[in-house]
This record gives sequence, structure tokens and C-alpha cells, in this order.
Amino acid sequence: MKKHIILLLLVSIPFFVQAQLGKRIKRAAKQTTENKAAQKTGEVVNKGLDESIDAVGGLFKKKKTETSDQEEQETALNNKNPGETEFGVFRNFTFIPGNKVIFHDDFAKDPSGDFPANWGTGGSGEVVSLSNDASKWLSIQRRSGYLPTTPAELPENYTIEFDLTTNGYGEGKPSSKVYLSFLPKKAYSMGQAGSVADIELLLHRYFRVARVENFGSEAKMTIGNNMDRDFPEYLNTKVHISIAVNKQRLRFWVNEEKLVDAPSILQGKLGRYFLIEARDILPEKGHFAGITNFRIAESEEDMRSKLLKDGKFSTSGILFNSNAAVVKKESYGILKSIADMMKSDENLKLNIVGHTDDVGQEAFNQELSLKRAEAVKNILIKEFLIDANRLKFSGKGETEPIEKNNTERGKANNRRVEFIKI
Repeated sequence: MKKHIILLLLVSIPFFVQAQLGKRIKRAAKQTTENKAAQKTGEVVNKGLDESIDAVGGLFKKKKTETSDQEEQETALNNKNPGETEFGVFRNFTFIPGNKVIFHDDFAKDPSGDFPANWGTGGSGEVVSLSNDASKWLSIQRRSGYLPTTPAELPENYTIEFDLTTNGYGEGKPSSKVYLSFLPKKAYSMGQAGSVADIELLLHRYFRVARVENFGSEAKMTIGNNMDRDFPEYLNTKVHISIAVNKQRLRFWVNEEKLVDAPSILQGKLGRYFLIEARDILPEKGHFAGITNFRIAESEEDMRSKLLKDGKFSTSGILFNSNAAVVKKESYGILKSIADMMKSDENLKLNIVGHTDDVGQEAFNQELSLKRAEAVKNILIKEFLIDANRLKFSGKGETEPIEKNNTERGKANNRRVEFIKI
């Protein structure tokens, strides 16, 4: 019996624990098993991810060391160089994020162990911290749907981005599914919506985009396509999910690769609400799936038109590491589109202006905005070979908000990069 419990605990360990901790983990697991031998296995399961992983060294963290916001910001900013990026990884990325944030949540303000305040569900889930990741994650579990509480129906043109991490899958292990569902009305499961379009992700011996389909009263022309494409490299690791909705068209990327492009699947009111639905993600079987850095943004007028009409445009779609001037690799697509625009008009010169929200000290935010603008300039020069004489940069810090900083959406929109025609 002890052997079986030890195996169950080891299967539950997150994938990103370093190999050198193996001996320590086994000793902790053995000691915990001996201490809890009198308890029923069902009691361990019902206490969820926290207790089983605390038993092997606290690999999920409920609390992190307390430091002031200012100390964290200064450390992050001083340790990074402007323009330091992971860009080579996403060189084929064509996704262009929307420029006006509708909904944003990184679960930073939600207590670990609780269900997040800005989401609804008809099932279960909780916010957790992972040992090798500074972010908080929403653990999606069992057969539950997760609906972001957007203030109104989603527009005709929008984008969705989030990070997805999985663990506990592979040869000989139980399978799970994740549905990315586009609904005509609010519902906590696809079956309650009356009609749906969805992308089915299978987690088993591989990560598979299994099926793309629509059905129900909104779907005047039914579409169903078995994809059956296997991606073992996307399993038991973190991937970045990107989705673009343009009226009836639905496109879907994992990391830099576009896996779905369905031009007419979102018929009628399909896509006015977005739901993530878990199927058979079972912590007691060693499964873990989580999401973070979730963002929905409206795709407004394109940047070229805005620049011609107004002489400037701004975007919240260039993403940075928290409190740092490091541009995230998933920003590659939008920066490439800016570079392409400049290459097509050799007379175009731009001033790049960084803006922040009001979290932290004003002086720090001023410096951060300046370094972020400089980082964007350096990428355009070094990565895309734009002449340095055509680019200037400046920072405005928190001094020119376009929304109030009292909501996550408002703060996300204020964290933006502006391009002004010189």
C-alpha cells in the first residue's frame, strides 16, 4: 500500500521541479507516507493539490516571501538590459493582438486556494502558485467550465491570449480534454449554450488538436473537422495560446505555430462569449492543468490607418516581463508588422513612447517606461534592421493614463506603447 501511495505522490509532482531535488523529494514522500499511513487515500485526494505536494517538499507555494513592491521593482529593473528578449523563438509568429484590453487577469490579487473573483464556474478550481514560476495560476479541474466575467458581449473582432501549463500526462496515463468554446450566450458548459463552436485539445500521450467544430441553432452550416495532429513537445510544459476572432473567422496558435484557421465557423452569435471547459482533469490521477496571464483585447482600427489619420497609434499588445523592460517573445508578430510598415515607407520616422500604470513609485514607473520604449527601439533596429536614425524614444510613466487605474482592465490598457509620427 505504501508503494502505491508513493507512486501517486510522485506522479503528482509538477514537471518543472529540478532533477537535483529528486532524492530530497523521495525522502519527503517516504516520510509523509509513513506519517499518514493510517489515513484513507480518499482523504488525501479530497484535500487537493496542496497537501499532496506539500508532502514532498512544498512544490506548490501558498505564500511567497514578503517583499515590498518597490524592492521587487528595483531588483527586476536593475537586473535587465533594455532590449533583452527571447525573440528568435517566435520568428514565424503572425498573430497580431488587439490593441484595447477588454478583460485581463493574472490572478495576482486572488488568494491562493480560492476561486478567482473575476471568473465564474459551475464546477471547481482554485488559484495556485508554482515552485518555479512567479505567476499565479488558475488550476482547472474535473468537468468544469470557466467563464471570464466580461462586462458585455465580446465584439466582432477580438483576440485572446493566455499561458497554459500541463503535467501528469504521457504513455499509460489517463487522458483529459480541454475545450476552447465560443458561445452565443453566457453558460458554464457547452451543453447549456444551445449552440457552440469549439476547439478540442486532447491531453494524453501527446498534446493533440483533436477537433474543430460548430453545432446547434446558430450554426446554419455545420462544420466539423478531425485534426488528429500530435504535438508531444507541447505536453507537460508551458505553452502560449493565441486566438484571433475576425467576425466569422477563427484562428488559433500554440506558441508560434498556427494550428487552426477556420474562415466561417463563427456563425450567428457564436463567439460573443468565451468559455474554457475542462473534461476529466483529475488531480487524484496526477493531472494538473492551469492558465494564467489571460487577456481579451478588441481589435480596433489597424495601425497603418490610425497613423495616417491621427499621426499616432498606441497598443497594449507589446508585452513585457513584470516590472522589467524585457519584451516577451509573443510580441514578435506586432513588432514585425510595425517594422514591415516602416520598410514599406522609407520616409516614415517614429517616436516610441512608453507608458505604465500607477502601481509602485512614480519615479520607478517613469524609468520603466523609458527603458521599455528603448527596448522596443532596440528590437526594431537589431531584429528588423530599421535605421536607428528613423527612431526616437521617450517615457511618460504613469502621467498620461487613458483609463482609471482602479481595475485590472484599466491598468492593462495604461501599460501601453505609443508610436507617434515624427
